[in-house]
Amino acid sequence: MTPADGDQPAPERMRRLQREVQRLTHQVRVAGQQTPMLRAMIEGCPDALVLTSLGGEVLEHNESFTALLQGGGQQDSQQGGALHTGRAIRDCLQTPGSDAATAIAALLTPERLQRCAASPSTLVGSFGDELAEVRLSGFAGGHEPVLVMSIRILDSASAQGRELSRTRVKLQSLSLQLEQQRQVDEAARLESLAMLAGSLAHDLNNALAIVSGNLELLQSSVREGPDAEFLDDIGVGARQVQELVHRLHSFSGGANLLRQRLALGVWLPPFARSVANGHNAAIEVDAPDDPLWVEADEGFLSRVVLNLLVNAVQAAHSAGRSPVLKLQLCKRDHQNLALPAMRAAKDASRPCALMVVEDNGCGIPADAFGQLFVPFHTTKEAGTGLGLAGAARIVEMHGGAIGAENVASGGARFTVTLPLAEDAGVAASAAAPQLEGMRLDGVDVLLMDDEAKVRLVMERALTVVGADVTSFESGEQILEAYAAARAEGRRPICILDMVVAKGMGGLETARQLRKKWPDARLLACTGHANVDLGKDHGELGFDGWLAKPFTVKALSDAVRSVASGDDGAPA
Repeated sequence: MTPADGDQPAPERMRRLQREVQRLTHQVRVAGQQTPMLRAMIEGCPDALVLTSLGGEVLEHNESFTALLQGGGQQDSQQGGALHTGRAIRDCLQTPGSDAATAIAALLTPERLQRCAASPSTLVGSFGDELAEVRLSGFAGGHEPVLVMSIRILDSASAQGRELSRTRVKLQSLSLQLEQQRQVDEAARLESLAMLAGSLAHDLNNALAIVSGNLELLQSSVREGPDAEFLDDIGVGARQVQELVHRLHSFSGGANLLRQRLALGVWLPPFARSVANGHNAAIEVDAPDDPLWVEADEGFLSRVVLNLLVNAVQAAHSAGRSPVLKLQLCKRDHQNLALPAMRAAKDASRPCALMVVEDNGCGIPADAFGQLFVPFHTTKEAGTGLGLAGAARIVEMHGGAIGAENVASGGARFTVTLPLAEDAGVAASAAAPQLEGMRLDGVDVLLMDDEAKVRLVMERALTVVGADVTSFESGEQILEAYAAARAEGRRPICILDMVVAKGMGGLETARQLRKKWPDARLLACTGHANVDLGKDHGELGFDGWLAKPFTVKALSDAVRSVASGDDGAPA
């Protein structure tokens, strides 16, 4: 009842209800009269008619469909109706009884079925001198869209008919080629934009390395007073720019996670409550006192949580219920999960934080589990199919796992694991950096970067923590200096910028160093979006890597890791 209804007198409301009942009764009567006629029309239609889900499962069909599968033979009227219901349409059509059915099955790829749900299409397949025409269109039936399929065998016995058949098949092939070319052109356009974004990110990262490095060195000495507040404000602005650059990395396809220590047990509950409140949903939060430290990109992780909570709210609304969400957070000794829909972690043995989001909707359809995290697959009328797929990708980038299941109460439960930070028991400090814990006393470093200001800030940072640093702007200079150092009996660590404007870059410099001195200790440094050294630095000949912009601690840890012989370094 609307607010206006409450202002009307009771007799008037009663008359309105009676009129509504009469209208609905009339519609039910008309539907009851039309249903047998529609059924007779469908069964009498010479075309094969099939109703399928978007996944290709046969929901309904007429007797002409069964006759088609039998190669045009007579249909056993005792078996009509639901003979093929519940089977995959392609499995039904791939039958030895009919060349026509086999030819049609080749047309109905899963990708085509998905496209035809949004845009009605006519497909043509030839077999011998005949032609099969399949018309597909989407229909919103019940809780999820379905496909209406009409199959007709066209007579092409005459010369004119055969020519028409060949022409239609050629047109369909040309249409497919045009669509493929359009996709290629679109990919090329996106690649060009990605290259531009990557180039911008590289230049901005160099600038950020200068700002953040000098800022951190100042903060280590200025801890109180107005100057400290000014420096904090500068840091906030620098982090905002860094976040924007990180999004450019994401678009260019070369993004690394902007990992920071995050107390999941402290950050998650208030964030989840704010999302729930914004969607007028009730939420029950069960979280331990343990902060549950993880190394995570807060921006990306918030997308995962937001997606799961909004999906939970929508699931409750689709079931006609007021959304009541449950969020559980706890510590777990490993990441092994055994759920109907599962994207497992690469290292399932690591201790982890476990996050569970549960809704009071109708649950996940049984046939949807297999494609739950597949891009562009959705059961929502207005869904894009990218939400859960993107969430799964982000969780995997963090080294975690994600899965889903239905619960006895009828709703759905999504479970996410994130590996705990190795020093999870040590609380991270938000105060100014303590350089005493980053000492590199006596470590010999040769630094190569073509940006003078970047070299300067790296020199300052390494000198402050006790390292002996000499910097150069090209690989040629590094090779000469390194040869002189080895002649003196020294084995310095070389920090090499991967991309330089002039002279020899880091990759070629590393190759030549390794060729002459296989035991050289090399650290790659890059701010370029399209270079993902997290996976490839070992294969490229480096002992570790460092991404720009970086903190003094990250730089110190990277050098220390290479000096101690560990493979890899924090970014």
